[in-house]
Amino acid sequence: MSREQAERWATRGAADRLARAMRHDVWVAVEGAAIGWVEVDRDRVAALYVSPSCSRRGVGSVLLTFAETSIRSSGYTTARLESSQNALDYYLRRGYLRCGPADSDGAWPLRKDLAAATPNQGMEPTR
Repeated sequence: MSREQAERWATRGAADRLARAMRHDVWVAVEGAAIGWVEVDRDRVAALYVSPSCSRRGVGSVLLTFAETSIRSSGYTTARLESSQNALDYYLRRGYLRCGPADSDGAWPLRKDLAAATPNQGMEPTR
């Protein structure tokens, strides 16, 4: 992903992000302070963020599993999301499949069959 694509990806929809999040389900991982969050809109993981200081500690995996469990509990059998090029391998390892080409901002549309998803275990995010 080029620097220009990364900047477009990071700022895409920034003006509406808070208003949008208030209409969707958002869960926050807390360890003294907020260290990550995930936003779910029906069958879609709309956003997933982990503080860089907490990366590679499993926070994102817990949040993603929590989001998938929420999506499945709402009656959906498939989860959808858009991934940056930087996170694509992470989602592919988590069972997501590409369902189209990347868009002009480098966002890859992905989906995952939730039929065999494992319920969240471990850290519980705060809603």
